[in-house]
Amino acid sequence: YRRDKAKGRTHEPLDSKNNANGALMRLAPVVAWYSSGDLEEVVKQAVASASVTHGRFAQQATGFMAGIMWRLMQPGARKLSIQSPRFLTNLKRAI
Repeated sequence: YRRDKAKGRTHEPLDSKNNANGALMRLAPVVAWYSSGDLEEVVKQAVASASVTHGRFAQQATGFMAGIMWRLMQPGARKLSIQSPRFLTNLKRAI
């Protein structure tokens, strides 16, 4: 395991086969709860949820997935709307 001395946290081994499944399992309730909020808040809460057990890479991946789920839950959302350059730019900024 590696230790983040600045934050005093222990994260998964660098060569771990951990695929952030725990963070993803906790994701749906987070996105559902904050679905009426804005993209930045959903991503922030998803990353915070992932940070309990996962390192930065898994946190970013969880934030990305939260953004996609949030977008698809919005009224009138279409599957292709997640490919919009504007949405992807805003999502990148939020992560």
